[in-house]
Amino acid sequence: MRFLKSLKRYTRYLAVILLIIVVSETLIIGLILKQEHTINLTEGGFISQTRQDNSVAAVQNWADAIQSTTRSGGVRVAFELFDKLFNTEPNFAENCHSYTHIIGEEAYKNFGTGENLDLTPQIAYCSYGFFHGFMETMLHFEGNLQNARNFCLNVDKKLGEDLYTLGPCFHGIGHGVADSTNKTIRGQEDVFALVFEGLRLCEDVGQTKREIKLCGTGVFNALAIMYLNPEQYGLAFNPQDPYQFCREQKVSSYFREACYEDFKIIPMSLESNNFEKAARYVEEIKEDQYAVAAMDTVASFTTYYLLRDIKDRENAIKSCYSLQERLWASCIAGLGAGFLGQATPEKEYVMALEVCNSSLVQEKERVACYERVGRLINLRYPKQKAHAICNTVEEKYRRYCE
Repeated sequence: MRFLKSLKRYTRYLAVILLIIVVSETLIIGLILKQEHTINLTEGGFISQTRQDNSVAAVQNWADAIQSTTRSGGVRVAFELFDKLFNTEPNFAENCHSYTHIIGEEAYKNFGTGENLDLTPQIAYCSYGFFHGFMETMLHFEGNLQNARNFCLNVDKKLGEDLYTLGPCFHGIGHGVADSTNKTIRGQEDVFALVFEGLRLCEDVGQTKREIKLCGTGVFNALAIMYLNPEQYGLAFNPQDPYQFCREQKVSSYFREACYEDFKIIPMSLESNNFEKAARYVEEIKEDQYAVAAMDTVASFTTYYLLRDIKDRENAIKSCYSLQERLWASCIAGLGAGFLGQATPEKEYVMALEVCNSSLVQEKERVACYERVGRLINLRYPKQKAHAICNTVEEKYRRYCE
């Protein structure tokens, strides 16, 4: 049985879920479209450190195509293009989150002129990056938190029967408030001031601790991106201790947990997206609560780089079991959750359930995986589809999915 709607909307938000759309003839697209939206290939996890065969020109062409299509055809048509590109271009799939940002940015510009956005559940593609781009742009131009909150509530009213949107939308507000504080950053004290201001705004816009924390995850995600772009923001962090800021800030426990969750891109960047090496930094976190939270999101984030080869996915599972035992369950569950966010649109559950069902996974971690993935299946898909997916799960674990 699917979770009650009221419960579903406030259950744990994953660094949740996903993607854009396109035309496979990227060289032709590159000749036709004017390049206006420049893609930064190292931007804090929004664009992956690309593999050797990735073409910078192709990446920019895809960005231009997504931008142009959103402007001319709207959100629905842009995601149709995204879907085609995701399924035909492996490099596009690895970098998909950045393209959903572009759709969100351009969608706000259309929205600002009074155009009907025609939003569909596709806005969940590639970890809901649509909301990041939309809210960053909205708050940059308007700076009105009530309007941002109302937008999230209206999207939930429209799509809530088929898709969980409130958490990811409030996370997007967090990105927006961090980017719109307009503080000059000259050192660590300015970093604390920027974060505190962003979190204060989250407390203004959120009406529950859950909403406030979700907004806070966006603030810390935005800060992590700033740390990874020192040439733009002039910030530096201790590469031996990437979670130092989370440990030292004087904030409530739910904001501290939000920081550990959304600094995930920093250890991954430090280790060139080597999951096992990145996870070693998590082992240094003393408090189990924060270590488990950080492990879950680092594992989820690494799935961007595991889409091509089942051997890579198997190695990631083995990496989980090379870590401290206290992290095993959150590591395996995080992998499952990550695939449900990043894998092939509308078929994300396939890789997610493969993790849970893997012969490499032990029983305790298998249960944790099914609990995490099962909950997310019911948040991600319409009731009928979620029920059909859950019926494919081995009977002894099906109760975690219903």
